Amino acid sequence: MRTALNILLTSFLLIPSFFVFSQEGDDAASASATGSAAAPAKGAPKAAQANSKLRVLHIAVHKHGVSIEKIKSMISDGKSLDDFAKDYKTVLVKGGDFGQAAKHIAEGHDAETAVLYGDQLDALYADPSV
Repeated sequence: MRTALNILLTSFLLIPSFFVFSQEGDDAASASATGSAAAPAKGAPKAAQANSKLRVLHIAVHKHGVSIEKIKSMISDGKSLDDFAKDYKTVLVKGGDFGQAAKHIAEGHDAETAVLYGDQLDALYADPSV
């Protein structure tokens, strides 16, 4: 009887510990073992999206049709992507359309001129005799 009582009490003490130690924890070791530590956070920006210069360049080329050749000539004329990103912000503050202004900025005009005289510059480049 005493042996049966010891076995019963021991089992009551050991069974809960099996459940406690068998559960997966959220510690770093279990996260790295399951691969969840390597998963990026939802909504985290990619490297290219986090870089403001690359984001402005992407917007100019893919959304507004500024040619790569114009951007290359702008850079070879001494204007950096930092300047282009600042011009992007200036155009937005002035209330201009970056799609129109980006082409003129890439041609060598400053951001304020591109916003204020964008229509005249479009007409000038469309028909140089004007």
